Amino acid sequence: MTHPARFRESPYRMRLTRTLPKKGPDASQRVTDSPTPWGDRLLNVEEAAALLGLKPSTLYTWASERRISTVKVGRALRIRLSVVEQLIRDCERPALDALQIARRTTEG
Repeated sequence: MTHPARFRESPYRMRLTRTLPKKGPDASQRVTDSPTPWGDRLLNVEEAAALLGLKPSTLYTWASERRISTVKVGRALRIRLSVVEQLIRDCERPALDALQIARRTTEG
């Protein structure tokens, strides 16, 4: 029997594969990525690294340097999904408009 959320490893990246049960008492359950009823979903370091396309060791380094906020559950390190989404938003570069593109091509 497969787990609802299972990971296949590839070099430095992990892809999340979702499988739904086909028959039986668990067939009515649906696997969703929605936050838990009590708040934001907690990801383990491997899941967060897969979403960001980074090595897990990078996230461990950032966590030890306090560059990202984390949650300790016992000995396990967890990262909120909202923290990962905010990190993506903070690193996003806006697109240039046509005038800015024209200026860049004539200047350099």
